[in-house]
Amino acid sequence: GGPRLLAGHIGLGPVVRALRDLDRDDLLLAALHRDDPPGYGAFLQDTPQNPGGLTTVPEQWDMRNSLNHMILTQLDEWFHTALLGIAPEPGSVAFRRVLIRPKPVGELRHAEGHHDAPAVRIAVRWQRTGRDFALHARIPPNTAARIRLPGPVSGTSPGDDGPGAREFAVGAGEHSFRCALEPD
Repeated sequence: GGPRLLAGHIGLGPVVRALRDLDRDDLLLAALHRDDPPGYGAFLQDTPQNPGGLTTVPEQWDMRNSLNHMILTQLDEWFHTALLGIAPEPGSVAFRRVLIRPKPVGELRHAEGHHDAPAVRIAVRWQRTGRDFALHARIPPNTAARIRLPGPVSGTSPGDDGPGAREFAVGAGEHSFRCALEPD
């Protein structure tokens, strides 16, 4: 049981973006964890044709044809724009203004990665333990960021907006935040 991604290679990107934008990342994560086709977990299964599972993404869910194909990797975009939360601010050119809005979804306990924009690298890592959430972001020179936390800060943070704040404007540099996640 559970959700399946049946959109095909043309529709998969719009479906992933729509679910992300509607904050239904829980459905994407559940579909990602499926071990039966069509499910990304099926690619990792140990089979006679693929001992140890695949290390690439195939062209089709049934794993026929190319076994090194980018057509089903729209979830890679979701990893960056939702789990890590790295996206350009609306109207920004070349990621000079960035929105960082991580989504700690499901049972995920940490995420770490970066986005290489045309002239800069934006890096984010987060970890959660219970309802405690810690975020670290590296904002490159000549770049401004708006960091939106998934819960209110309990003390003071950069920008010193005080307890309860969720959003912070920051410039270039290393920035760390802690907040409490809302109960499910």
